[in-house]
Amino acid sequence: DRFVPFFGELADRKIERMPLTDKAWIIDIGANVGDTVAGFVRHTRADVICVEPTQKFITLLRKNIKQMGAPYTTRIHPVRAYIAQNSMENYKSNVINGTAIKQKVNDSTEKEAPTYTLLDLLQQKDILSESLVLIKVDTDGYDSECIMSLGEGLKSIDPILFWENQIVMDEQMHKFVALLDYLSESGYADFFVFDNFGNYLCHVDVNEMKNINHYLGRILHHHSPRSFYYVDVLACKKRDKNMCQEVVEEYVKMFDVK
Repeated sequence: DRFVPFFGELADRKIERMPLTDKAWIIDIGANVGDTVAGFVRHTRADVICVEPTQKFITLLRKNIKQMGAPYTTRIHPVRAYIAQNSMENYKSNVINGTAIKQKVNDSTEKEAPTYTLLDLLQQKDILSESLVLIKVDTDGYDSECIMSLGEGLKSIDPILFWENQIVMDEQMHKFVALLDYLSESGYADFFVFDNFGNYLCHVDVNEMKNINHYLGRILHHHSPRSFYYVDVLACKKRDKNMCQEVVEEYVKMFDVK
């Protein structure tokens, strides 16, 4: 969470390099009550789509957005929905200790909110995919599916990506490895890794990022003591590597030991 304000910094540096004819956009998937958007919206000129499916959280999200006041309320757009690769699937959420756990349901009458792919969402909001500057995902283990819902479209655009790489079951580890193949094929080559406490770890390539996922998988099976619970990952294509490196270095300097 300490890195959150730097989302705005990254977005605006990217905006300065883009020949935009319309407004730029950030998508915050798993927006919860708006704590993340509150941390970065003052640092960017981009508009933000906040996606949150859980009734309890989106009610508070809308309330918190309203309390932010102008001009922020006009730039933040809440959407109640799940994001997944298959928009025909139905989900509901169980809230446990302030965290919404997504659960697939077979009966559409049980679903808590509609399911969209990211491409569906862009189409519904009439947003040009090339105007996306940053996508943040925090869905407690389902982040890979959200990002991959862009499909082939990610090859022609280059938003900065930030996701919570949380693994609590083998299936999630395999999906995060599949995500890395998908990102590599889409042109993403640089991954900046933070532990779940917000401490910056390293800058790695796709194969080293896969090794980190397998490391987390071995911890899951108790093959070693737990060092940290998960990692957060900032990913970009080659053209944004230096920019991301500079912002990460600025972040790290805040905590350097003198």
